[in-house]
Amino acid sequence: MQRYIPLLLALTLAAASALDLAQHGKPADCSIVISENAAKPYESAAKELQKFVEDMTGVKLPIVRDSMPLPPKTVLIGSNRHTQAILKQDYKPEALGDDAYIIKVKGNHLVILG
Repeated sequence: MQRYIPLLLALTLAAASALDLAQHGKPADCSIVISENAAKPYESAAKELQKFVEDMTGVKLPIVRDSMPLPPKTVLIGSNRHTQAILKQDYKPEALGDDAYIIKVKGNHLVILG
């Protein structure tokens, strides 16, 4: 997973064009959500995305755990308690292979699974 983080972040930013993650000079209105017990690679991916968005816009997106209520606008990284509710019938983690991933925008939520 670690070697794929830069690629996933690039693809995430491309997919995010359908969803404004941050606007320069405005407060953060989007949060990055990871599982309460997220594995290290998912925590690293969340921190990298946070850093890239901050470097580009000056806005630091908060990283929150899925034990919190779902914020109105999010980037969900990895499977967590909110993922299935957002993806509904598109949520099929068992169909993903070892090197597969999903990047999908649903309303005000960008989901990255893999």
